[in-house]
Amino acid sequence: MTYNYQSSETSLLKRLKNSLKLKQKYGYNRDVSAGFIADDIRDIFQDISGEIIVSTPSFNQRMKIRELNLRETEEAIRFVQIKIAKAKLEEVTKCQE
Repeated sequence: MTYNYQSSETSLLKRLKNSLKLKQKYGYNRDVSAGFIADDIRDIFQDISGEIIVSTPSFNQRMKIRELNLRETEEAIRFVQIKIAKAKLEEVTKCQE
């Protein structure tokens, strides 16, 4: 079965949510390390290999989604949801003009 996503962001969001479910199922601990938070992220996207690239003011890091800890996964989900919402809002305002 193949999925047709509206954008690469919705595909990334689905992958992050699936990863979060698995990490919760297998008892990942939220208090292991802080990692990054959504407010620190400038951009997050996936490349053609399926890895994600997290860009913050301090660093750009390429990693696999499974390498994120539980808190980083939650923050990445939050960031991607905000990114999708901003894109939709921009699209709606353009249509109203």
